[in-house]
Amino acid sequence: MFCCFIILIVLLTPQADTRSPASGLQNGNQQSHRPLETPLVSPSPSPLDDLGTAQARAAKEQQAKEEAFRNEQLHQNGVIEQSTVFIAVFSGLSFLAVVAYAYTAFKQWKAIEKQAEHASAAVDKMQEQLEGIREQARIMNDSLAETRNIVTQNERAVAASERQASSTYDSVKAAERNADIALETFYIGESAYFGITGMKIDNVQRGQTPRVIVSFINGGRTPAWHFVAEVGLTVGQEPRDDSTWQFTYPPHISNSFFAAGTEKQLTFNHIDLVLSQEQLNAIFKDHTLRLFVFGSVRYIDVKRKRGDFTFCTVLDPPTGNLYDYEIT
Repeated sequence: MFCCFIILIVLLTPQADTRSPASGLQNGNQQSHRPLETPLVSPSPSPLDDLGTAQARAAKEQQAKEEAFRNEQLHQNGVIEQSTVFIAVFSGLSFLAVVAYAYTAFKQWKAIEKQAEHASAAVDKMQEQLEGIREQARIMNDSLAETRNIVTQNERAVAASERQASSTYDSVKAAERNADIALETFYIGESAYFGITGMKIDNVQRGQTPRVIVSFINGGRTPAWHFVAEVGLTVGQEPRDDSTWQFTYPPHISNSFFAAGTEKQLTFNHIDLVLSQEQLNAIFKDHTLRLFVFGSVRYIDVKRKRGDFTFCTVLDPPTGNLYDYEIT
């Protein structure tokens, strides 16, 4: 293609005039540089001479016109020749272009055929894959149906398990309540229970310090720890009168633990408590005042819970015994 382009440039280059420079010069000299003819002065030119001169001039003019016409024809023939060559070259180039395009189209057609073959093969493969996917879809549908059946069965099993779990939970709660009741019953039956088996008071005389002796018993089946007993005396119409003296028995280490089924006798007194004669007369003779003995007991049972109880007694002057008195 590059060579054809170079040939086209060469052919389209204007060519120099091939005519002889001498002829051109001659024609030019004949037209433009014709030597001036000096007419002969004749005092009386003849008519024949004028006619020959006119004919010669007309012949020369006719010859010049014919020469110009031939030159113009030569120029037109050159243009036509160049155009014909250009058309021939262009036609050849067009032919080469058509051949090249045809060759390219042929190659593309072959490539398209190969692509079509590959596409056909790919379509076949895709068809096979599509068939495989359809088979997989069918299998998955069957598996999904089976899974739904399994899920339904599992839901039924879960519902049954939930009912069973609820029933089991209720049974566990009932068992826990029964265990709590049994444990509470055990603690109630096995806990420490304190009582008083005996109580007396002496030294109730003028100038003497009264002394209270109390016998405590643990009637329960388990021991008690940190046993503390407090006892007080009061003189008046009721135990709540102001004339009250409190006697606290400091627990000794040997008395702080109270074994089950055992009994301990504890003595309570106060060195500063001395009854006056007026109080003694009001208690033993006039019976206008009464002597009350009251107290409380605290301990820790086997459940590590604090237990306590209170008591109150009143002195019977004729016998000197202490009797239970309910505080209202």
